[in-house]
Amino acid sequence: MFAEKVWWYRNFQCSVIFGEMGHRCGYVAVPEETKIPMAGDEDWTYCDLDCHGGITLDETPKRTMGARKQYAGIMVGDGMRILGFDCGHAWDHPDMGALDRRGMRQPYSYELMLAAEGTVRTQQYCETECRNLVDQIMEENNG
Repeated sequence: MFAEKVWWYRNFQCSVIFGEMGHRCGYVAVPEETKIPMAGDEDWTYCDLDCHGGITLDETPKRTMGARKQYAGIMVGDGMRILGFDCGHAWDHPDMGALDRRGMRQPYSYELMLAAEGTVRTQQYCETECRNLVDQIMEENNG
């Protein structure tokens, strides 16, 4: 797994990760005090943000005071929350061309994954989804 792209958008750090199975994930680092739209019921609460497959990662990495660590290609310190989505759902196909170009093709078979209809989610697609997440967060925070 490696970061294909890390960038800043509207003062939020974003990243697109390419995984060893050929799927991409997108991440946005958000200060903990930032309001995030939430939904759910008394048993379950989740981020109510519209992105590919929904938010599949909502984590507040804990670090020693002042320490920073790379998380999904993003440098994260205390007080940061990471929101992410993945493109490894049943309707998503692995990017076999990118796996081959990077010499990452796994020895096991991908025939079953490729037999069903699906779409390869590109780096550009994931970048757009990250920007859309930031836009939704900014709208929730009036700006």
